Amino acid sequence: MATVTERLASRASISASGCFEWTGYLNEGGYGLIGVGSKVRRVHRVAWEIERGPIPQGFVVRHACDNPRCFNVAHLELGTQADNIQDMVERGRLGGATAENASKRQCLRGHPLDGTNVRVYKGSRLCRACERERGAEKRLRQTLASEGEWPCPACGAGFSNERGLRVHRGRRHKGV
Repeated sequence: MATVTERLASRASISASGCFEWTGYLNEGGYGLIGVGSKVRRVHRVAWEIERGPIPQGFVVRHACDNPRCFNVAHLELGTQADNIQDMVERGRLGGATAENASKRQCLRGHPLDGTNVRVYKGSRLCRACERERGAEKRLRQTLASEGEWPCPACGAGFSNERGLRVHRGRRHKGV
C-alpha cells in the first residue's frame, strides 16, 4: 500500500505558478480531500503536517497563493481564523454578512473592535466592553432577585415574585 506522501505525489499537477494542484476528490469549497487512516482530511493540512509538523491549536493553514487546490507547503502559512477571514475580505472572496461583519471597526454600541477590546469565539468577534456591561447588568439583576425584587422589564420599577406571579405595585403589571 502506498504511503500518504506517495499518494500526494501521485495526485499532484504542477501549475505555472508553482502550485501543487490536487487532482483527486475536491469538496464543495474546492479543497482537496484524502483518506488518512479512518479519516478524510484536507490535503493542504496533511501536506503541512508531513513537512512542518503538527498544526498548533487555534491556528489554520492558509493559502498564500489563494488556490484551495494547492498543497505546496511553500504556498501555505499558519494563521488564525480571523487572519484567514481578513485575507478573504481583502482578496474579494467573501461576501454577504460575514464580509460585512469582518470589516466592521466598531460594535453596535460604538466601542472599537480592535486590539484588546476584541475576543474571538467560534469565529465571531465579540466586543469585550459590551460583554463587561452585560455582565454588570446580569449581576445587578441577580442581586435584586436574591433580595426578592428586580426591575420591571416594561417600566424599570421594582417588582417582586409572590406565589409565582409577577406583581407590580400590588397588582399584575399590564403588558408583562
